[in-house]
Amino acid sequence: MHPTPPAQIPNKTELVANMKTTILFLILLLALSALADSLHVSLAGHIDTPGQAWGVYVSGSYAFVADDTCGLRIIDVSTPSAPIEISYCDTPGEAQAVYISGSYAYIADGDYGLRIFEISDAFSPVVKGSLNTDGYARDIFVTDSLAYISCDTFGLRIIDVSNPNSPVEISAYRNDWYIRSSYIVDSYAFLANGSRGLRIIDISDPVHPSLVGFYDTEWSAKNVFVYGNFAFVNTEGGVQIINISIPSIPSLTSYYTGSAIEDVYIEEDYMYLADRYPGMLSVIDISNPSIPLPVGLYDLPDMVYDVFISGDYAYAANRFDGLYILDVSYFTGIEEKPSAKPEAFDISAYPNPFNGNCRLMIEDCGMGIDAIEVFDINGRMVEELPRLASLGTPSLAKGNSPLKRYRAEKQGEN
Repeated sequence: MHPTPPAQIPNKTELVANMKTTILFLILLLALSALADSLHVSLAGHIDTPGQAWGVYVSGSYAFVADDTCGLRIIDVSTPSAPIEISYCDTPGEAQAVYISGSYAYIADGDYGLRIFEISDAFSPVVKGSLNTDGYARDIFVTDSLAYISCDTFGLRIIDVSNPNSPVEISAYRNDWYIRSSYIVDSYAFLANGSRGLRIIDISDPVHPSLVGFYDTEWSAKNVFVYGNFAFVNTEGGVQIINISIPSIPSLTSYYTGSAIEDVYIEEDYMYLADRYPGMLSVIDISNPSIPLPVGLYDLPDMVYDVFISGDYAYAANRFDGLYILDVSYFTGIEEKPSAKPEAFDISAYPNPFNGNCRLMIEDCGMGIDAIEVFDINGRMVEELPRLASLGTPSLAKGNSPLKRYRAEKQGEN
């Protein structure tokens, strides 16, 4: 049994410093997008649903939308510009979230707990088992034949779904506050625990879950997504990025400010945020988790509650306006080719931070630099400047876009 770790008090100095940095970049992003409703994200398709779209999960060519009193809507998104509803599943409650595992759809159905449907034929879903849980089933995560259902003040309910026709609750973890969502990695459950922040539960023995660590977030925790050594906890005030490399001693790494973010999804080096008000999908570069940088956005109608990334598209559940499909290939379509990476040279800039007349000085240029290449923040080359043979140390006097970075490189043999 793990000892309860000592209470952790957020490092105010660190939090304020990271908030200032994030706010500066947020102001930058807003300034860049002031005359437009998008940045590096475009609308691919849209379909309204009859109910209130709270959650979305994409598997293969289908998007599954938890649509409140209208149950589960199954939408063919093989052509993103023309999504089509092909079937639906009635549920007795208010479908809040859906998770797809194998050929089954698992639904958190509000007051009616868990509902399971076989979806091997998406055109003809089949009703399987169900289980009325204690509390209001708000979110769900399924792995290793276990469904973890977040049920507000009734805690995390752990249900054996190895037999989809007859799910059985095997245990529960409760404390004195709401559990809004969970994310399961190996033998740990990471819980968004309302005003209690992040709670980390040892589920190596799922029949006896136990607290192993916690971090009290500054604001009430709504959702959590785990990627690598970090838990991204969506709170009332933004997203706190918490280092969980030692689960018993989680620590704050940085903070991204926001006031009405409802969901967070991580894909590679990017964090996608569903913003309830104003309605928006935001894209944040987290390649350096200590300094999250806003790099993309798309304005949507208010009440975006969930986001899911699949391939080159983001799927956003809008409570009153159905499903939006957004092209995010600007961020997902980059292919790394390590063998072709050239040797990088250091550069210096004056003034620093950059302004519109920044001068970049390239050091040690007597080693066969063929060109100066200009890359945007996502690694795409956007400009190539030929070497000036008459200059031993060529310089580049050029305005710098806040979303670009300059790099001098020695070209490889190829």
